[in-house]
Amino acid sequence: MEFLGSISPQPDRDAREQRMAGLSSGRREILDKLLAAREQQLPKIAARERAASEEVSFAQERMWILDRLVPETRLYNETVLMHYRRELNPAVIERSLNEILRRHEMLRTAFHWDGDRLMQVVAPVLTIAVPVVDLRHVPAEPHCRRRSNASRERKDGACSISRADP
Repeated sequence: MEFLGSISPQPDRDAREQRMAGLSSGRREILDKLLAAREQQLPKIAARERAASEEVSFAQERMWILDRLVPETRLYNETVLMHYRRELNPAVIERSLNEILRRHEMLRTAFHWDGDRLMQVVAPVLTIAVPVVDLRHVPAEPHCRRRSNASRERKDGACSISRADP
């Protein structure tokens, strides 16, 4: 995954306090309720026990067969290039994406042929690094071309469903 944009420092705590102080009483009350609810401990959902590897579903087998018929396909990849007018914090984006990977085992699942049957293997841990391309120093026209080229380069990279990596 590639982040195209500028690097943003951590938001200033004083600026946040000023914005909160500027809220109307009704909005402040809603914010206080949301923050109080956020602090309450919710019961955790226990992860289900699973074997080191399990047989695949029919849909997973279909995906694997298609991958074998057309190797290195980008059939299940989607490249999106977004332009934001505000500065973003790449570290926060990276932590968010890695938290999604941690929570959703289907994103950490790879397939392998185990002699006579197809098995799915879920990687216990998978983390990604978000590359940052800082384009603040590039003039507007080459800036747009560079973004398009980066997007095209990323699109050309295929994903393998036989290994659990980004």
